[in-house]
Amino acid sequence: ACYAEALKSSEVLMIPIHAYQDLLESNLQYARAALRHYAKRAVSRFHDLEIMTVQSARDRLIRYLIDLLPNGPEEGGEVELPLPKCLVASRLAMQPETFSRILADLKSNGLVRVNRSRLFISDPRRLIEISQ
Repeated sequence: ACYAEALKSSEVLMIPIHAYQDLLESNLQYARAALRHYAKRAVSRFHDLEIMTVQSARDRLIRYLIDLLPNGPEEGGEVELPLPKCLVASRLAMQPETFSRILADLKSNGLVRVNRSRLFISDPRRLIEISQ
């Protein structure tokens, strides 16, 4: 069984399987784009699974923050958490208290500045170094 809960007002659409199969068979360009999309998602989920099983909570949070940066680890900047902190913690397989404690530690070490859901990372390379 699957369970999902919308975090904001949403609209759910249902596409009959036969209509979708017809679209894939009749439109090669769409079929290729769909395959690329699903392959990227599969790789992303595999990466997430690897992170959850191998890295510490601190390393998971650092990797997550680096992934939010528009230019990745190449350049610092401001990021906004896309979800409430408790849901980010859950996504990273940690308790909200652990998330808050690690974030406070990163802040006290001058690695991030925090303003509610916005975080500023001035030196992503330094952040990565402490997670290795």
